[in-house]
Amino acid sequence: MNFTVVIPTKNRHRDLCVALASVAAQSCAPSEVLLIDQSDERPVESERARLQGMLGDRVHLRWIHDPSIRGLVHAKSVGAANATGAIVCFLEDDIVLEQGYLASILEGFRGNPALVGASGVVTDVPFGKAYAAFHALFHRGVFDDPRPWIYVTLQGRGAAAIPSHALSGGLSAWRREVFAEVPFDTANDFHMLEDLDFSTRARARFGDRLAILPGARLEHHFAPAGRAAMGTRERRKVIEFITFYRTRPTRAVDAAWLAWLLVGVGAAAMATSVKHLSVKPLVGFVSGLLAGTRKAILPLPEVSAHEARQDPEALSHSAVRLRQGDAARNEQLK
Repeated sequence: MNFTVVIPTKNRHRDLCVALASVAAQSCAPSEVLLIDQSDERPVESERARLQGMLGDRVHLRWIHDPSIRGLVHAKSVGAANATGAIVCFLEDDIVLEQGYLASILEGFRGNPALVGASGVVTDVPFGKAYAAFHALFHRGVFDDPRPWIYVTLQGRGAAAIPSHALSGGLSAWRREVFAEVPFDTANDFHMLEDLDFSTRARARFGDRLAILPGARLEHHFAPAGRAAMGTRERRKVIEFITFYRTRPTRAVDAAWLAWLLVGVGAAAMATSVKHLSVKPLVGFVSGLLAGTRKAILPLPEVSAHEARQDPEALSHSAVRLRQGDAARNEQLK
């Protein structure tokens, strides 16, 4: 079974090289590595040749450099549209794979033909059981997310696959045909919640056919480049939670779960403000509440990744719709 590794990246060349070295060290090699590069500077040919040499002859390196790509979700959509493997494995550009990561992902799909999506586990999460319990307390109903508790309680490689409706985007893998049925939401400016949005929509389409594979292990080093600043981070998080609620069919009780979640997010923002002696997290929280309720919600893109691969013009038309969507959001938030 051939598979593609897709790595979206922007201005993190050093971290990207470390990530690619860990891919090159895998015993199970992908047929291709696809870099979706939004960096300001175009890669020089000598660097392309060096990274291809690191990966070796068995892996084809494809480097798509396009600074006009707008953010992580758009980059993943472009990656899915250009991938040729039967399995598409997304990775962050600041991760380090443990040996056997890709083999475990591939074996998960081979051993369970019904599986449509899977992810590995992060071994160096920057939180413990107290945070995971706090997270579980407030993420209820439509916002239920078992990943933090799974990460802090997982015992190791020998554990069986864990069914989960939420897969972490930067270590997720999907059968390529999923993208023909479930497009990435490039219209509503997801980032922090892009993985929860995509995986829950995939589950709604395909049923309970997603799992976390404990044998696929990696470290996530959280490179500082491109990270949201304090205050901006809280604002974005609140906007995305409200957007997540507004972009899917919900029951009356889910409004209560949204309110309960925002209580938890507000409490966390207050704790961060106290810890850093700064009002920025609280200001960001309040600003996010106002912006999230006023934000224009746009329909999902009409062209899926599968269709885009068949029609080369589709991605350029999609980019026009993205810019139109940006204009509508900016007007709404004035």
